[in-house]
Amino acid sequence: MSMLEFFLQEAEPEQIAASGPLAIQPVVIDANALASDVYYAAANGGNSSLLLAASLGTIRLFTALHIYGKVYAELDNPNWEPWHELRQEARRIWEAEYLRKLRFVDVSDYQTADPRVLAIASKDEEDGPVAKLAALLGPCILVSEDKHMRGLGAAGADWRPLAVASRDAMMPTQALVVGVIPASAAWSGVSAGVGLLRAQPALRLPVAVGGFALLGGIVWRLSKVKNWRERFEALGNVISQAADALQPVIDRYREARAILQAGTVVPESASDPLNRVAWTLATSPRPMLMSEVSRVLVARVDAVQLSPRHVGEILRGNSCFRHDTDGRWRIGFQASSRSTSGN
Repeated sequence: MSMLEFFLQEAEPEQIAASGPLAIQPVVIDANALASDVYYAAANGGNSSLLLAASLGTIRLFTALHIYGKVYAELDNPNWEPWHELRQEARRIWEAEYLRKLRFVDVSDYQTADPRVLAIASKDEEDGPVAKLAALLGPCILVSEDKHMRGLGAAGADWRPLAVASRDAMMPTQALVVGVIPASAAWSGVSAGVGLLRAQPALRLPVAVGGFALLGGIVWRLSKVKNWRERFEALGNVISQAADALQPVIDRYREARAILQAGTVVPESASDPLNRVAWTLATSPRPMLMSEVSRVLVARVDAVQLSPRHVGEILRGNSCFRHDTDGRWRIGFQASSRSTSGN
């Protein structure tokens, strides 16, 4: 379970943020980008921007069913000579880290007339399911090295800035930073932070303690000053120093948001019931009941509002959805490694 999922696991569905730094962003990732990122992590002590953001829970990684075999083929590809010595470590990280964070989605029965998806499938049949998945989960980020994927909003060969932006723009710690700047500059960060505290009363005490500690530090600095005029000057200096320290982080946050916006795949129609149900589950910190999905759609004033019965028909009628024994639903499933499954 990621950090964000842990914080929000008891939140009511209506309290789950749909946007802002504390919202969960679906990311659809192709085999070539996955394999490249796995080798990058293997060469850098198991660290990558995608892994970090996925571990925090601010992005959720999805891919099509056939990508499982394609990544194994890429990791075993002898033509990756620069990474030859990392092959064993790359496979270990893929099975230990990436498979735990990836959800494989069966879109074989998902039919779409989206011309962007059809154009991509005509150029490369194997990219068809990945494009369909991105269209199904939109608005989402599509990460691929294939240039013909750019028609959906993906970055093509230069995809890594999207991965870095996913880390910089969506980390909950960034949200706390954004929350201290004027609301007019980043209201989404403030409202998301407030929503998190409302959803998780257990977090209010540590946040309050941190706030009092910060306030105590300021009071302590001011107490060293003899008169009120000097205290106001000292307070101004503290605020100025904080602003100077935060400005690079704020600029980085804004730049990352712009990169993500440019690389976002939007659905062909905002009134597609299947898309709205799929996106709701993809951005939920936990599996949901049919009634909860319906409540979320109403609370978010979506273009599509469905009764629990209609939600149930959509969930039961499409292979992309999976349900648990307690009747809760999710998008896709986690796959076992080949060494575990025996394949």
